[in-house]
Amino acid sequence: MRLAKLFFLLVFASSSSMASTKQEVIQSLHDFNDLFNEYTVSKNVEGLVNLYADDTLWIEQNKPAVQGKEPVRQTFAFLASKNAVNDHHIDKLVVSDDGSLAVMVGTAIVKVEEFNLDTTGTFLFVLKPHKGSWKIVTDMWHQHLPPKQP
Repeated sequence: MRLAKLFFLLVFASSSSMASTKQEVIQSLHDFNDLFNEYTVSKNVEGLVNLYADDTLWIEQNKPAVQGKEPVRQTFAFLASKNAVNDHHIDKLVVSDDGSLAVMVGTAIVKVEEFNLDTTGTFLFVLKPHKGSWKIVTDMWHQHLPPKQP
């Protein structure tokens, strides 16, 4: 009986620890998204670019996928130069059991007054842990089509 109680306590303690760790990982991803949004508001292009891995895969709507930080830099520099709004909200987070990979899917709202652009779209980040935070290794996004008028 004592052995069964000891086993139960070990399993419970282990499960509680794993749940706590999982919650910490989820919170770190929310913090990462908050930092992303903070950098877009402050037009901190280099801060945004540094959230990405050097060999990130950039998948933009209606364009071939490319690798590296240059398309990231160009996009965020353009948006900053036009005083654009680029706001991300997380809709779904999936984290691997070992915490070595995360997928973040959400809604992106992009507004550029100069072009009368006010659009909503979906973004998908694949992230890997990096020095106590995360790096985006894949960024895929697209704009939603406006509803058809009857």
